[in-house]
Amino acid sequence: MMTEQPVNRVLSRATAVGAWFVILTGAGHLLGSILPIELADGGEAAVQEAMRSTPMALGLDSNFKLLFDAMSQLMSVMFIAFGVITLAVARNAPELLAKSAALRWFNVAVGLTSLAMVVYARLLPPMITMSIAAAAFAVACWSSRKRPLTRTGSPT
Repeated sequence: MMTEQPVNRVLSRATAVGAWFVILTGAGHLLGSILPIELADGGEAAVQEAMRSTPMALGLDSNFKLLFDAMSQLMSVMFIAFGVITLAVARNAPELLAKSAALRWFNVAVGLTSLAMVVYARLLPPMITMSIAAAAFAVACWSSRKRPLTRTGSPT
């Protein structure tokens, strides 16, 4: 006979919601960095041209524009990877979330740090997505204080 394993559904669902919004943030940023964007004024175009004309001492025929684009795309991919890994843990190992306060608080720290950075940069779309992600991760931490539910949904 199989015994019921305690699962806190709010913990795993809130973590999954946070993960999806981190993935959304990374995917949106990646699309924004690789799709051609019509520049509104000449100011941004002038900055990009100055970056292209400034060589990098450490690269092979590299410049600051290539560095900026590469770091932007790397950040996007890392956001997506963090979200996918967090989503996998929420779906496949919810007991790990329940046992590891460090993992739950790490998610909150990543969410709040990312939110602080986009608020500082005044970037509205990621402010919205990272606010939701950070709030979801905080709910997951808060819910871990609650009594876990069994897989059938009844209190233990």
